[in-house]
Amino acid sequence: MQVNHDSAHASPSRWKTKAASSGQPQVEACPALTMGWWPFTRRHRTDRDHTAPLRRDTRRWLNELRDACERCYDRPEAGRILVRELQVEWRDAHRLGILDDAGHLGLERRAYRLLNDDDDAWLMWLDHLAFWQPGWTPEADEEQA
Repeated sequence: MQVNHDSAHASPSRWKTKAASSGQPQVEACPALTMGWWPFTRRHRTDRDHTAPLRRDTRRWLNELRDACERCYDRPEAGRILVRELQVEWRDAHRLGILDDAGHLGLERRAYRLLNDDDDAWLMWLDHLAFWQPGWTPEADEEQA
């Protein structure tokens, strides 16, 4: 087995001694043996801003809307109240720049359908799977019909 003399496991013969003023020899490490890094220091992360708000993506807002509607599937008026509450949150998030324009427009289109249609249409929208998918547009539904 060969020992790399530049490693930390090099023999003590590589250590230099120098006499101190008190007559006791002191050991000084060779420059090749000193470590130029320290693995236990804390590094400051500049790539993340910890004060930035947590962003919700459109899927999460959409899931919250669907959950609120599903909880009140048999009480459309109570569901509409929850949709209006979520609308306030979307608008605040959009105003603050947390929610992008496309996501906000898609959520508003769904809310418009849920708030303005009758109770039978409420149930129809809840059962419509494409309605709850990201990227849904009313024009896509009209083309399929």
